[in-house]
Amino acid sequence: MKKLFALLLAFATALTLFACAKAPEPAASRSAPEASDNGEPEFTFVDVRPSATEKYLPTSLGIEMKNVNLQAVRDDRHLIDAEIETAMQYGKTKAEAMAMTGSEFKELQRKQKLDAATIKNLRTLFPEVPYSVLLNWTFDDYEAYSYAKTYESMRPSEEILAELERRGITEDDFVRLRKFYEYESDEEIIAKSDDELRATIIKDYEQKLEYARAVSNDDYGD
Repeated sequence: MKKLFALLLAFATALTLFACAKAPEPAASRSAPEASDNGEPEFTFVDVRPSATEKYLPTSLGIEMKNVNLQAVRDDRHLIDAEIETAMQYGKTKAEAMAMTGSEFKELQRKQKLDAATIKNLRTLFPEVPYSVLLNWTFDDYEAYSYAKTYESMRPSEEILAELERRGITEDDFVRLRKFYEYESDEEIIAKSDDELRATIIKDYEQKLEYARAVSNDDYGD
């Protein structure tokens, strides 16, 4: 069972990389608590993560099947050993950690300041972020910034976006289609028929629904 949940977690993480829904109106900017020492403007960025309040997302191409919003899935599973150990490093007793749900663990982790090893890696991954900012970041700040960078890099061109709107395909679904057609360009993907894309998108919806049902006690049979 633990191996199953570990696989599901890896699957959900991979899915999240493609969950770049079209951003809503810009959320509040995130920044370091203090300005830089050299007097330059404070480092800020816009948190564009999709809302976690909507259980389902809009669908494409008239698909009637529900499209699960992975950001809103409540993770009710028990923690695996590695997560229990991490929760204990954050100050929880073993009994408290073993009683936590996946969602409670994620919330606990988001509040933690970045550790030295993570900061070291991020200085290479995001060299544009000042070191003084990283020292003040929590894991939630890291998640928000990483998502914003991924969102910006994965957005389709304006020409593709116009074609998506014409055909009734959401930007989120199109970005996620890339994992099914990883060796094809955006132009090659959008050139496929509605029937083929509909079948592939339904497969994606099914995978997200399977994950939600595996980790959450919430009702996903509706």
